[in-house]
Amino acid sequence: MDCFLGYWKPNAIMLIESELWPNLIMGASRKCIALALLNARMSAKSFRNWSIPVVSHLTSLMLSKFSLIVPLCNMQAIHFQLLQAPPLVINFSGDLKYAVDNGNSNEVWRSMEDLQMQLANRQVWMASSIHKGEEEVMLGVHKVLQKTYPDIVSIIVPRHPQLGLDIALV
Repeated sequence: MDCFLGYWKPNAIMLIESELWPNLIMGASRKCIALALLNARMSAKSFRNWSIPVVSHLTSLMLSKFSLIVPLCNMQAIHFQLLQAPPLVINFSGDLKYAVDNGNSNEVWRSMEDLQMQLANRQVWMASSIHKGEEEVMLGVHKVLQKTYPDIVSIIVPRHPQLGLDIALV
């Protein structure tokens, strides 16, 4: 796993649903690579297996390495809390499968590909889970980064998108 991480040198790893791989998670943590578990879910059998006393310490340690856990539903959030995931990294957003499964998923993928092409040769910085009122700090960070990377793109992702942010970065 260290060879894989050393070769690819990712800044972040996003795991989907129930992909809990201890070697990958612990290796990423040793290399200070941010970890996220999206659309997080766990079957009843997996929950029982990760809960048994022999592995519960490993489970707790492994889940403590995540910066973000986005459970599929409230019951899944409870499962992750019972497995000792840090409460502040658990954020509910709903089922991600339904976010793009409204008949225009091809359009969404084309938009993502267009965005990737536009950003391919630029430095990108992202601040996620920003609370209302923190946008001024993010603007300051953007301006500092801009001195070194004049063409930098900053992506600001609010914790609660329905509240919006009062920010526009140029």
